[in-house]
Amino acid sequence: MHLILASALLSLLACEAKEAPDAAGASADSAPPDSSDDSDDSDDSDDSDDSDDTGAHLTLPGHNDCLPHGEVYTEEVCLAVVEADDRYPGTSENKSGTEPDWSDPRLSDPDIQWLTDQTMRCACACCHIEAYGGPGVYFWALDYDPVWLDSASAWSLTVFAGWTDEPDQTLPSDDPERLQAIIEAELARRDAD
Repeated sequence: MHLILASALLSLLACEAKEAPDAAGASADSAPPDSSDDSDDSDDSDDSDDSDDTGAHLTLPGHNDCLPHGEVYTEEVCLAVVEADDRYPGTSENKSGTEPDWSDPRLSDPDIQWLTDQTMRCACACCHIEAYGGPGVYFWALDYDPVWLDSASAWSLTVFAGWTDEPDQTLPSDDPERLQAIIEAELARRDAD
């Protein structure tokens, strides 16, 4: 039963790579998987250019796509990722078992800042921002205050660190050892309280 529940929860975690809707609201993922769009032969023009003058057509990043260090996805891209994901918005809550504290030393911890920067440069972050209506904020929310890690359960943190066999959920990091050390410290902090 736990395996089924965990699989169901994981399907809620992942944001798949999709195309953003065009100006008419349709996307490449609008049609059922077995259908083809052979009925619309009103426009046989060459669609080799993926952009238009309005900017309404974006090729969206995949769930684990990350930008170079110091860069983040724009609000426009994140909102399009969330829209294409097509799940209901989530809500975040404190899952750390500790009381939120605006004088929390983690607010100035360089490791937590590094982890935040690593996360914000990856497309998976888009679905984990409540202000964007992200469905993934139920699991963890980057805009949860005062410390976003408090919105993640211990299970979410282990998935985030790559200690489970959950596909496509580990944070793509160029320093997985540092990532795992931060998560270990967070889990130990919770156990100590």
